[in-house]
Amino acid sequence: MKREATVDPPPFVAFVDRAKDGWQDRARQCLADGQNFFVPLCDGSGSEAALAEILEIEFDPFPAPETTAQLLSSSHFMVQQNFRLPYKKGDSPERIYDVEQFGLPRMHPPNVKQYLVYCHVRGIVSQHDLPFDARVARDHYNNDRFGRSHFPEAAIFRWETRSGGERSSWLF
Repeated sequence: MKREATVDPPPFVAFVDRAKDGWQDRARQCLADGQNFFVPLCDGSGSEAALAEILEIEFDPFPAPETTAQLLSSSHFMVQQNFRLPYKKGDSPERIYDVEQFGLPRMHPPNVKQYLVYCHVRGIVSQHDLPFDARVARDHYNNDRFGRSHFPEAAIFRWETRSGGERSSWLF
């Protein structure tokens, strides 16, 4: 009996532009879709605190921003119509943050399934309850040269619940 893979990866890495209305809704949509994204934020505008609330992380200390060089190296993974460089002039220059789904506190069961097929650029490719289904989906994604085009391969991660007060984590 041949099993089919259900793979619906995010098409690109998103660029959520804080300068546009609705950026917070767009960030929430990226999270819901399992899509990694970049977002430029200004110091002192309250946007960092708003993003921390959306990501369900502590505002202080906020993760370190990316450099412009890091953003540019990832720009070919983004829809070019949505991409722009951060504003550097004025009283509050923008800093770029790379929001990778895998590092977020909300990324563990029961919020996601036990097995994730994950691409460190795109984000969550698919979620599965069984390891066999995850292997089929990973192989389908990695072997689809047209659909994957220039994106890196995906890998399977399994949630490991530990006892005795040890921190649970994803295992490769």
